[in-house]
Amino acid sequence: MNKKEEQHLIDSGLYELKIPDIQQITPTNSFIFHSKQDELPIIVIDEKGFQYKGELIEDAGEVYKLLKEFLQTINYKQD
Repeated sequence: MNKKEEQHLIDSGLYELKIPDIQQITPTNSFIFHSKQDELPIIVIDEKGFQYKGELIEDAGEVYKLLKEFLQTINYKQD
């Protein structure tokens, strides 16, 4: 579909242009880790630092320990 056809559909009300909610977009400079059981992120690494279950962890040794524990608990389905 070209832009002219798309605009015609928008103008006629047959096509709705959805603009994403900026609050739902994850910044590209972030890493977010979830588990299958929990919908909330377990680990978030972003410009604020390292957050584990919503708590900012500042100690590098504790960050390493928590990240290592999380990565070891991940079960990948192997074919």
